[in-house]
Amino acid sequence: MRKWIKLEAGLILSAITVMGLALAALGRWGLGVTLVENAGLVLAFAAGGVPATIAAVDAMVRHRTLDIDLLMVVAAWPRCRSVRRWKARYC
Repeated sequence: MRKWIKLEAGLILSAITVMGLALAALGRWGLGVTLVENAGLVLAFAAGGVPATIAAVDAMVRHRTLDIDLLMVVAAWPRCRSVRRWKARYC
């Protein structure tokens, strides 16, 4: 039963990530509204990054290992900020 719940939660978070990216694309190219684009990106980052961060921190605390998922999430946030700066300057 727990395995099914975990699988279902992963599927739901993946769907939310895709919806967030679609919302960001719609805000960027369809509507031209920055607020909609940013809301979609925050939704996608949160749905995709939070579960990976929780699992990586759990592995670090329990097993004293550094998980690659944590490194990917840590690397993604500054990239998001640099894209925003680039868009503000050139777009």
